Amino acid sequence: YNSRKYNSRNNKTRNNKTKKNTSHGKKQTGGKTNFIKVSYPSISPNEITNGADLTLYKEQLTNPSVEILSSVDMKYLVIMHDPDAPYGMNSPDKSKNNEFLHWIYTQENSKSMTGKEIKNVILPYTPPTPPYGIHHYIFDVYNYNSILENKDNNIISRITEIGKNGNRSNNTQLIKDLEKYKIPGLTFYYKVSASK
Repeated sequence: YNSRKYNSRNNKTRNNKTKKNTSHGKKQTGGKTNFIKVSYPSISPNEITNGADLTLYKEQLTNPSVEILSSVDMKYLVIMHDPDAPYGMNSPDKSKNNEFLHWIYTQENSKSMTGKEIKNVILPYTPPTPPYGIHHYIFDVYNYNSILENKDNNIISRITEIGKNGNRSNNTQLIKDLEKYKIPGLTFYYKVSASK
């Protein structure tokens, strides 16, 4: 496609959307807000809108920067996952879909980190390559301190094992089990469609 023509035609609209809703947040006690922003240096504008359709950019979606701002500093567990793998969100039989893990890492305290700055990687980043239909790519942030303090060895051992064997597929149960550790407001997603 002609990226220059597309950017020129849609620049104003996308910039306005980005300014209005570039993060997904939830107010906490004291008026503070938890939010997460995701940016890809290879696309413009770098900072993408929560819920955006990035189908036209899917070949460029490598090594994003992730900014986490939270009312409480802690150790975070960040997981990028696709609940629509492999057949897409509109599959007639969604029971055949299962969580695919694209990225797992931990970080200390809230801040912005580029892909290169993220050191505590458990499962290396792999970009979206949807084979069928429309897929959601979700960034969820969990309270890793609580996982460790609760001695939830089941989750810790499963995540460790995934990091060792690289098993990205069929992780729906893990995402469900992690739900209780999810930090309110720290969720971000975008959509990508498979090539026709």
